[in-house]
This record gives sequence, structure tokens and C-alpha cells, in this order.
Amino acid sequence: MTAKSLACLGVVLAALGTGVAAGAGAVRAGDDRQVAPVAIGPNDATMDRPWVNSLGMKFVPVRGTTVLFCIWETRVKDFRAFVKDKGYEWNEKPSFKQTPNDPVVMVSHGAAKAFCAWLSKKEGLDYRLPTDDEWDAAVGKDKYPWGDRWPPPKGAENLAGEEAIIGDSGDPSSVIRGHRDDYPRTAPVGNHRATKTGLYDMIGNVREWTDDWYTEAIYRKQKESGGPDLRPEQLADIKSGQLRRVARGCHWWDSVAGIVVASRRFCLRPNEQNDKTGFRCVVVISRR
Repeated sequence: MTAKSLACLGVVLAALGTGVAAGAGAVRAGDDRQVAPVAIGPNDATMDRPWVNSLGMKFVPVRGTTVLFCIWETRVKDFRAFVKDKGYEWNEKPSFKQTPNDPVVMVSHGAAKAFCAWLSKKEGLDYRLPTDDEWDAAVGKDKYPWGDRWPPPKGAENLAGEEAIIGDSGDPSSVIRGHRDDYPRTAPVGNHRATKTGLYDMIGNVREWTDDWYTEAIYRKQKESGGPDLRPEQLADIKSGQLRRVARGCHWWDSVAGIVVASRRFCLRPNEQNDKTGFRCVVVISRR
């Protein structure tokens, strides 16, 4: 081999060596290819950098808990994936149209837990519904998720503004006068303002199942925070024990300042299915 050929071979080998050292598919200076973002695990999630699961659900940590909260309610398309994969019998539909990105409604407490169990097995993680205490940590200490003033600022939450009167039997009995949003019923998740904890729809859109039974202790918390009284039949049930579940948040039908509060708790029978109730998931993370 001539000296000129050896020199050329040296250049080629040097170039190949640079590529190998940088790693397969490495991007060097002057290369226009885009670098794919590095996937993060659940334990690495931050409020500004959510962890994303296999369904595209986004999760962030909440201070004071050992869970990641989904930043929005479980969507119609998420629940449909569960129904299709498991052959789960669920044919409930609200009277109004929803997009795949709207929060799923017409789900019982048992159906919400079944979804969490399915997702846990599918991904090898511990999904469940949030507890009442975790919900308190997530919603914050202000009277409303947006602060202490009423009415809500524009874009804050999907509640019953003047847009909610569309002339059908589902119209709310009252609305927030002078307030409007773009959605008379449910709204696609993430369309309204996030809370300080990076979560959406914590007080509007739909109320959400928690993992807790409604107990006398939880009723005392409700009353201490200025919440409404329970009906006699509800009080009788909670004294009997484990007959009603706690649901948190409010929904697209709500409009009264004293009810649409961060501390609001609903006392629902576990088998209730209606167009105002859905759920969001949390995933348990390990302490470091």
C-alpha cells in the first residue's frame, strides 16, 4: 500500500473511531438531526417535568405525599382502552357529547378501582385513587384553587357559567352571572388554568372519587372547613359505616360560592354513576 493510501485509511479510521466513541447514532457538531428527549421514570418526575405513562397520562409529585398525581382527570380514551383490553362491561353514556379527551363520567367507584388495578398490572406500578388527605395536599390551602376571591377569574375552572344554559333537562338550576367558559358541559382536560401544584380541574369539570369511605371524622373535617350539612339519610349511612365514599372537587353543574370550595366533599354511594362524577389516578412512588 502506498504512503498516500495509508494516509487516506488513517483519516477514515479516525472518523469511524470518533463515531464509535460518541456511541451509535451519536449526533456531532454540525449534525442537523434532533436529539430525542431522555425518558424519565416516576421517581424523577417534577412539577415542570411530568412522568408520562403508557396511555399518555401525565403525573407530577405533590408535596406532603408519597404519590404522583395525574395532572388531569382520567379521560374517555383512557377508560375505553381499559374497557377494550379487559372486555369490561360498561355501556354508560352521558346525555351530552364528549370528546376522547373529556373526563370519563358515568363510572362507579368500583369501576374506577378496576381501572387502577388494570393499569397497575399492565405497567407493574401501584396505581390507585387518591386518599382524602392526599387530595387536601394537592388542592392547596386557599379557599378556591385560584385563590380566595369570587367569582372565579376567566379560564380558572369549568363551572356553571352562563354558557351552561342550553335549553335541555341537564341545565343547572343556577349559574354564575357574568361568567362564561367555552364548555356548557364537560371540557377536554387541561383546558383551564392549572393550580399552584400543577394540576388541572381540581374543582371544576367533574367531581372525583377518592379511596376513602365517608366517615364521621371526614364529616367533621367538612364542617370545620365551612362545608354544607349532610342529608339525614347520608348521616345515617356514615354512622353505620362503610356505606358511602368520599368524592372531591366540584363539577360543570356547580355555581354557588359557598359550595364551589377546595374543601368540598361529596358523600356518594359507591355504585352511583352519573354525568358529574369521574376520577383521577395517583401512582405510588418509592421514598429516596
